[in-house]
Amino acid sequence: MTTPILLRVDSSLASTEQASVTRALADRAVEAYLAAHPDGEVRTRDLVASPPPHFDPVAQAARRRGDTLTPAESKAAALADEYAAELRDATDLVIGMPLYNWGPPSTLKAWFDHVIASPIARHAQTMEPMIKLRSARVIVARGGAYGPETLRAGWDHATDWAEKSFTAIGVDLEVVAVEMTLAPGRAYLAEFEHVYHRDRAVAEERLAGAFAVGAA
Repeated sequence: MTTPILLRVDSSLASTEQASVTRALADRAVEAYLAAHPDGEVRTRDLVASPPPHFDPVAQAARRRGDTLTPAESKAAALADEYAAELRDATDLVIGMPLYNWGPPSTLKAWFDHVIASPIARHAQTMEPMIKLRSARVIVARGGAYGPETLRAGWDHATDWAEKSFTAIGVDLEVVAVEMTLAPGRAYLAEFEHVYHRDRAVAEERLAGAFAVGAA
């Protein structure tokens, strides 16, 4: 039987010790995964500890592949394949994605740009999505409130980007979101702290049961 593999991708600038919500919830997902799959393996891609280079003209030129690549282009192609192969080899995926300045962390966007440049993730000619996962989740942490009735409605440009972009490589993301993560410890946001605790509790519960037998 194939060993189940959970690929964990972190992009929060804060550590778990610094109260990173996405990292703490990703830890919870890992615990649940190993409880459900004692023989499973967890592989971590920390985009802060090892930040990917931003997608540049060299990386773009490397997409043509073949034996005419320059040494720099070959290096860029190898990096894209390394990232994409981690997804290909995984059974399940969990991504931690805090909302930074209303968008995804730049490291997460750069990582994805390299992934989608690899034919391992998307066929170079037909653009067919090549990644097949059993489950995929993105843990979203928003410092404020971004719901339909809020002042920042429509300002979250990260979640929609992630949901749509990952389908291009064959990954359908389930969103696990926590809002008002800045509320605890800030007096001016005290009236909204209950929103954070409510969302956090729901997220903890969802992740705790995410990998149980029969879970979607």
